Amino acid sequence: MKKLDFHLPFDKKSFVLYGSESDQSVLYYLELENGYYEAYVLKLLQRVVAPDFICLDIGANLGTISLALSYLAKKGKVYAFEPSTVNYNFLMRNIGENGIKNIEAIKLGVFDRNGAIQFHEVASGGGWSFIDANQVHSTDPANQIICVRLDDWVQKNPLNRLDLIKVDVEGSELEVLHGAQETLQRFDPDLVIEFNLDSMMNNFGKDPHDLYALLQQLYRNIYLIRRDDQVVKVADYETLLEMIKPFHGDLYCTNKNSWG
Repeated sequence: MKKLDFHLPFDKKSFVLYGSESDQSVLYYLELENGYYEAYVLKLLQRVVAPDFICLDIGANLGTISLALSYLAKKGKVYAFEPSTVNYNFLMRNIGENGIKNIEAIKLGVFDRNGAIQFHEVASGGGWSFIDANQVHSTDPANQIICVRLDDWVQKNPLNRLDLIKVDVEGSELEVLHGAQETLQRFDPDLVIEFNLDSMMNNFGKDPHDLYALLQQLYRNIYLIRRDDQVVKVADYETLLEMIKPFHGDLYCTNKNSWG
């Protein structure tokens, strides 16, 4: 186990973060950036998250985004979904060690169906673990996670409001949204979502254009969160592909006419 300091890129706020010694997906980059991780996404969240927001972190991993959201939404709440036992245990420790009271960790994956689904755990990086499309119906209990449709989870856990959803699930983002149609229509939350061509095509065999087309149906405004801290409106799919070269980017989607 490794312990590092995780710094927000604003307000001089820091957390302690625990993870595996072998982790190359979060802790490696945290060390490389002297305690900062995806600062450009966190700066976008600082602009759009109000203190009373109710947020979902789908694919919470070790909890970096959840911790940031808990700080920004001090009077609100963060529901952090993480299906991997390894990641979930670290997530729980990171919530506890930092004395966070407004994060509820949920040991579930979010998908377009309920039940046990095959999962590919990447030992060198929990942030890269993914649902394996080629073995999604496998019955091997050693490599299964329990998943839920977001619409079904919301029905059983009634929310009065939902303001923001962050989705980073290594290729199955389209399935998450397919299982959340009622929730998205009812609450119209802002969405921060990874758009990773390699993950969608290689992990799940999906055409990334299908995800973009669905986002267009759901949101009037789609922005790319650039690593230079600029937030640029996306005009069309071809423009997005050019902007995210070589293979991925993070999008902010909203139906608000103005934001930030």
